[in-house]
Amino acid sequence: MADIPSRSGAPEREKTVVFPDWVMLDRTGLAKCHDDHAAAAAAVSKDITAVALDTTTGHSCYFSFTLVDPPRVSYLNLHWPEPLAKSVFPAKPVFPTRPYVLAADKNTLLLSIGPHCKQESSDLFVYTAGSPSSALRLPAFVNPDVCGSSLCTFSLGILRLEDRYIVSDLIVPAKRKVIRRTNCNYPIWAKLRVYSPKTGNWKIIERPIPQLHGQSNAQFPNLWSTDTVLPFDGRFLCWVDYFSGVLLADFSRNHSSALRYVPFPGKEYPDRVRVGRLCPGRFRRVSVSRGAMRFVHVDNEWQETTQIDYDWDYVEGPERKEEPPRRGSKITIWTLNMVDGGGDFKFAWEVHRVIILDSLWAQPSYQAEHMPQRLPEFPLVSVDDPDVLCCLVREETFIGKAWMIMVDMKYAHLLTWTPYINEKVYSAKGTLVDDRRSFFNDQPLLPTVFSRGLKMPAVQPAKRRRLVRPALQHPILPL
Repeated sequence: MADIPSRSGAPEREKTVVFPDWVMLDRTGLAKCHDDHAAAAAAVSKDITAVALDTTTGHSCYFSFTLVDPPRVSYLNLHWPEPLAKSVFPAKPVFPTRPYVLAADKNTLLLSIGPHCKQESSDLFVYTAGSPSSALRLPAFVNPDVCGSSLCTFSLGILRLEDRYIVSDLIVPAKRKVIRRTNCNYPIWAKLRVYSPKTGNWKIIERPIPQLHGQSNAQFPNLWSTDTVLPFDGRFLCWVDYFSGVLLADFSRNHSSALRYVPFPGKEYPDRVRVGRLCPGRFRRVSVSRGAMRFVHVDNEWQETTQIDYDWDYVEGPERKEEPPRRGSKITIWTLNMVDGGGDFKFAWEVHRVIILDSLWAQPSYQAEHMPQRLPEFPLVSVDDPDVLCCLVREETFIGKAWMIMVDMKYAHLLTWTPYINEKVYSAKGTLVDDRRSFFNDQPLLPTVFSRGLKMPAVQPAKRRRLVRPALQHPILPL
């Protein structure tokens, strides 16, 4: 990326900044509107995370990042060279576009700029953190013969290989006949739409999803919906259905996009829960920590006890009220063990940690902050410590004051916490509206280590102090 000009037109020297080892990115970024392109450039002139980019609409704008250590939340910023549109409701201004973080692997992020008009398509960008950082706009996928001509952005993932990266989404047939044969193994055929920067084009790959005969719990579900996509082990892209399991595509040279399905351990959800899709990432999560895949489950009955009406909205009345958690409710972390059996991998889940929430709630540090005894939500395992879990705690269901906490899963101990503050802009002057400061948009945060790829200072700083046990005596205060 060329030097971003300053207000005077001369290039600014990059500042020496020490970035976090890993961050938790909000999927929805901040749209910051400026009077013109010069004002947008001036706003990021001293930001070494910033990159310039051009959209298909002909706009020149900038990406930048606000990066902080967990358990605080980091953000993607879009600096748009147009003033904020006026709205009939002053507290709800109309933004010309919205930035989103779709996926991440190592020093690479997959970002999009969502359209203001639903008839328009989103622009996809690959952001590579480095010295300097760069952003490449991907070509549009156009193929009317393949389940529509637009990409499913919610099922897009990015995988950084040794000398390249790929971007891919997954298409699983929505309606499949259930074949009841005892002596046959009928695969389900899925489509992958894959982009490679070497060719600069998208291509279609069809692969079977093997059905394992004799293992009913290993059958690929007839109802599948992708909730998230993540890279794994430097060779797999993994599509996750939080009510079913993980579908792994092997993009190594020896196993080009071969598919494998690994169901989750524990309870199985009925079809009405799979169809309703009520916040599936609220109590279940898959993430990667120290190179291993971890699956988190928080004991709850919300998905099965909450009903939906024919308009797919939550019903009013007692069914909508969430019951207090039962005594003995647990948080369980499993680790996916992977064994190479002569070129074919074998996968199995193994319990890593289990804690009883009553032990966490009884701690003086938890009670001193007046945090409610409610189920932690949207859990994710720390990237660099599989015994540390980051969660959201809220006063009420989907509303109220909120905290981001870090829990030691080995000792059921509260390590640190900070009030959750929503940094999204809701007014024309860029101030925060008080009643929205604790609003969480119910999208799981994205853990990523891309910040390690940003330019480091010439003199290396002292090694970061890791979280220690017992818990810190003072919480992290908000910015």
